[in-house]
Amino acid sequence: MEITAFTIHNPKYLQHHPIEEDYFLFNGERDRVILVVADGITRDPVKTSWLPAFDDKEAIKKAVKNYPHPSPARLAAEMFCKVFVKEAKNFNKLQSLSTLFEKANSEIAKLNKELRVDYLENDFGACVGAGAIIENNTLYWGFLTDCGIAIFDSEGNKKFQTLDEGPSKLIDREAEERKTSWRDPTWRAYARKQYRNNPLEKNAYGAFTGESNALHYLRTGTLKLEKGDFVVVYSDGMLPLLTGSTLIAHFSDLKETFKKNAEKIAGSEGTIVALQHS
Repeated sequence: MEITAFTIHNPKYLQHHPIEEDYFLFNGERDRVILVVADGITRDPVKTSWLPAFDDKEAIKKAVKNYPHPSPARLAAEMFCKVFVKEAKNFNKLQSLSTLFEKANSEIAKLNKELRVDYLENDFGACVGAGAIIENNTLYWGFLTDCGIAIFDSEGNKKFQTLDEGPSKLIDREAEERKTSWRDPTWRAYARKQYRNNPLEKNAYGAFTGESNALHYLRTGTLKLEKGDFVVVYSDGMLPLLTGSTLIAHFSDLKETFKKNAEKIAGSEGTIVALQHS
């Protein structure tokens, strides 16, 4: 069984956000395979209220210099993956897979324990993520927001894919109606507080911040696998590149193939962990 796993950066965004905030792990011990990906949620730079315009190179350099190190987003993503793998090793099919995500979220809460949240430079260290366990030809899967899982058969036909439940475009529309944008600190603070992990808001989305309401947005399930199926766990940046034909033709050199098309990645980076089931 061959597992391929990597993160690729979109070169168009390297000057804007050179810090890697995706994270992944996999484990193939015994008769159980574990795959997990997390996408750290980018924080505000310190002492930078209005975010720079995309083409303002000097302001971007200053913002990058003021970005927190280590990145709280990266720490949350790493914590999520490590806890998921640790808990998945002892997973019992009689228990709910949601308990693994709940445990990971509770550990992220510890990262934010001393934080005085202002939803700007002191926002939560957070991530979204997706994880899978394969055992006895059964796939146990779970995801939050816009990380996901996809299954392709041995001929490259898509058999299953989780929904993209990322932030609603209606949030962007509201910003337009208010004649503002994500650059505006007042709008960012409002949007994060109003739309993240808020079950009372119909357009809200989930994030592993350590808040218990994050689990309201968790989705889990099981699927039977057939020999030759491709199982892919990914962050949303990889969605533009993820096709069955690519998996079949280039699985052995998938990283190099995706690198050649890195400018198609959605956002600054994308991560994938994939295998062909045998």
